[in-house]
Amino acid sequence: RRSSRPVSSPPTRRKAASRTAPDQTPESEPSSKGKAPSAAAAAAMESVEALVAHIQGLSGSADELAQLHGLLKQADGDALRAHSAGLLPFLSHLHPGAHSLGYLYLLDSFVSSSANLRAHAGGDLLVTVADFLTSCSADQIRMAPDKFLNVCRVLKNEVMQLNAPIRGIAPLRAAVRKIQTSSEQLTPLHAEYLMLCLLAKQYKAGLSVLEDDIFEVDQPKDLFLYCYYGAMIYIGLKKFRKALELLHNAVTAPMSSLNAITVEAYKKYVLVSLIQSGQVPSFPKYTSSTAQRNLKNHTQDLRRSVYMLWYW
Repeated sequence: RRSSRPVSSPPTRRKAASRTAPDQTPESEPSSKGKAPSAAAAAAMESVEALVAHIQGLSGSADELAQLHGLLKQADGDALRAHSAGLLPFLSHLHPGAHSLGYLYLLDSFVSSSANLRAHAGGDLLVTVADFLTSCSADQIRMAPDKFLNVCRVLKNEVMQLNAPIRGIAPLRAAVRKIQTSSEQLTPLHAEYLMLCLLAKQYKAGLSVLEDDIFEVDQPKDLFLYCYYGAMIYIGLKKFRKALELLHNAVTAPMSSLNAITVEAYKKYVLVSLIQSGQVPSFPKYTSSTAQRNLKNHTQDLRRSVYMLWYW
């Protein structure tokens, strides 16, 4: 699909000739026909207008997207970063759904600049990012997952700075589904989404991802955060049994060294266990030796205080 708003054409050969040295005539320029494809691509990427034209023309088939991805990678460290402050208006020439890959590259370059974020804090940028996350093509954004995750985190940080976490819930929920290859996959966005639900006290919104059965985990940290924030959501809903299941998973997950998330999860595990059953279960046999050896030491004061209050 091509945008109904064409952009300016790239500079013509005549303009390029006017920049030659005084003793060099236009006729002495080498013909572009003899250039290698990479040189021709680099010449075509000299302006942001030319890049946007490529995005408009190469966002259809899988082969076109592969070609476009190569061009975007070439421009990413040069043309886009150099012109990041002026990229926002060019997004209006692209459709977030039809031109998702190119749109993502431009948007990521723009939001990766702290100066750009300061200049547009709380303005239309937040609406632009939210609209992209809800409208983008899953197939296209999965070609550049790191950039997509970066844009999502920028949205999360912006709504938190505005003290308006509820504004990020719907876009991040859509983003989770876009980046997932299946509902069984845990992504880094799960924890980000649950944290916004928790801060906004929109506990029921968190159930949309907590009710999925998760079997695919890439990064252990994602699992620990998912279990911790998910448990906090269930505590907010007073579903203590569900909360205990997630806290139990965080405490008993394989680990080579203790982390702060597990320590906090175990503290909640102690408190919720007392609320639910009046006692704290011992560690199951499959709990890592690291957890069994260190968690009680980290929570001795808590356990002592709780037991004094509980049995007073």
